[in-house]
Amino acid sequence: LFRHLFSYKCVERALCGAWTMHQGAKSHASQHQVFMVDFALRRRMQHFIQSLQHYLVMDVVENSWHTFKEGMRQVATVDDVLRTHDRFLSTCIKHFMLNDPQLLKQLARTVATCEKFVKYTQVKAEAFNPPEVEHRKFVEDGEERMGGRGTPSEARERRKRFEAAAAVLAADETYLQTVSKFETEFDDKITLLLESLR
Repeated sequence: LFRHLFSYKCVERALCGAWTMHQGAKSHASQHQVFMVDFALRRRMQHFIQSLQHYLVMDVVENSWHTFKEGMRQVATVDDVLRTHDRFLSTCIKHFMLNDPQLLKQLARTVATCEKFVKYTQVKAEAFNPPEVEHRKFVEDGEERMGGRGTPSEARERRKRFEAAAAVLAADETYLQTVSKFETEFDDKITLLLESLR
């Protein structure tokens, strides 16, 4: 049970990392619209994973745990304890969809699509990551100095390089086709999963 929860948590963490990378693209105003599909798909995947985790933790594990605790108050023998614990595990396994191989396989494929998309965004991390932004800080004598890495001119040069990388990515038809492919694949997997759950 908890191995599945942990694997979903790892995917959620990776999607949150992709969100951090996407924040850099928002600083490139000219290419921001091109990346909107990428942002939207990442958000949908993130919503799916978070909703799945919420269902499993709050609706399945927590409710089953309360039922288990109530049952434990009424046990008289070791056999009663074992039966109560078995009921708890059986309920969790059923609602975790672990006893339905076909449904579990579809769920695993949907989550795998999210993982593949995250790996793809990591490849593009250089274009998404924002350049180092200089920050001003006050030293003890009250003099304002420029912090961060390098001089303001070096920071402008870094920004130009990042904008150029983002522009190349935005103009790349392969990029748009790949994101569209991920979106179609995710939609298909979700549709199959929902139909199986009915």
